[in-house]
Amino acid sequence: GSISAWHTDFQNRIVTSFDQDLGINVDRNVGKVSQSGVDASLGWQPADELTLYLSASYNESEVKDNILSSITTSNGVVTQNFIPTKGKTIVETPDWTWSARAEYEIIPDLTFGFQVKIVGDRWVTDVNDLKADGYTTADADLSWKLNAFGLDKSSIRVNVINIFDEEYYGNLGTTSSA
Repeated sequence: GSISAWHTDFQNRIVTSFDQDLGINVDRNVGKVSQSGVDASLGWQPADELTLYLSASYNESEVKDNILSSITTSNGVVTQNFIPTKGKTIVETPDWTWSARAEYEIIPDLTFGFQVKIVGDRWVTDVNDLKADGYTTADADLSWKLNAFGLDKSSIRVNVINIFDEEYYGNLGTTSSA
């Protein structure tokens, strides 16, 4: 098993957004962001043919300043306009992520694996007024090592991704506000 705690202070945190009008991804600077978290994992082999893995990640973030959105000039007076992001959570980053995996060796060189991943809710907007729901996916795989054929470093693998056909947003087209 392992556990680690971490902390990062960004000066110019870059997030990627999708511009629907232009049809491209655009990088945006959201300024100073403080992020901290804990990552933990555990592996266990209760029998020679069975291995189990568990992991969990907790992530906490805070945008430190309001984001400058525009500068206007009227009658010689310059006005800076800000988006109220100070104290908000960074976009597209869930607080919690969990995963579990089991691998079972059916016969020597033939292994079946099954895994589940749970991703928590994520903010879509910098001001935290629109949230994307969390999601759960499950995958399975079957791997056959080709050692018996003299191919010691080769295998054939079949993967079934998202078995239950969960619909979710893999990436979010983030923006300042809803």
